[in-house]
Amino acid sequence: MKRYGDNMVLRGVDLDVQTGEVVCLVGPSGVGKSTLLRAINHLETIDGGEIWVDGRLVGYEPYRDGFRELSGRQAARQRASIGMVFQRFNLFSHMTVLQNLVEAPVGVRKIDRKTATETATQLLHRVGLEEKLHQYPAQLSGGQQQRVAIARALAMKPKVMLFDEPTSALDPELVGEVLAVMLDLARNGMTMICVTHEMRFAKNAADRVIFMHDGRIVEEAPPQQFFNNPEHERTRRFLSSLEHA
Repeated sequence: MKRYGDNMVLRGVDLDVQTGEVVCLVGPSGVGKSTLLRAINHLETIDGGEIWVDGRLVGYEPYRDGFRELSGRQAARQRASIGMVFQRFNLFSHMTVLQNLVEAPVGVRKIDRKTATETATQLLHRVGLEEKLHQYPAQLSGGQQQRVAIARALAMKPKVMLFDEPTSALDPELVGEVLAVMLDLARNGMTMICVTHEMRFAKNAADRVIFMHDGRIVEEAPPQQFFNNPEHERTRRFLSSLEHA
């Protein structure tokens, strides 16, 4: 459960994601999808319920007869195992591409700089940007910046990757290069929860598609069933609106 004042943003969301599973969250804007992602990463505190990742309670620890919130430093260490890619890249503009990838592994995970640099170089090769190693974010296209952001999240060796509409800020011709990287991750067994408006990606990559509305999960199903034979009228209206957009 999550509320902002009188506005209840999440209402009893119950969701299990298995290791290696790809789940896509879809639905109209403002229904709680991004808030749910941010809660999983403890970028948003919750007002009720529990979130567990890899057998660990997110954001809190047992205390007396209940729980207390982790300190900022403890939360940052825990967050290291939960990679997140935002709409707006969030790269450090004063750092090179390589420095963006190395900073957190060295500072948070205490990996030695040589090893972190080798890993960063391999990841940049994986996302097709090894030649951009020493450039700054401002020298890259939006699609390239988002691929760097994905590589940066992977550098922390996360248990799960969260994607919050990672292509929504991109020009249409740049969307494909980012989705190709995400599809590669999905096919190689990365656990992923993706908020997306890219229905083709959901059809091709997801194990389950979840439709949210009014802070609740309304429907969840494998892609073929979800897109071809949705059960709920609200889901059918949503998919129909996309066809006529």
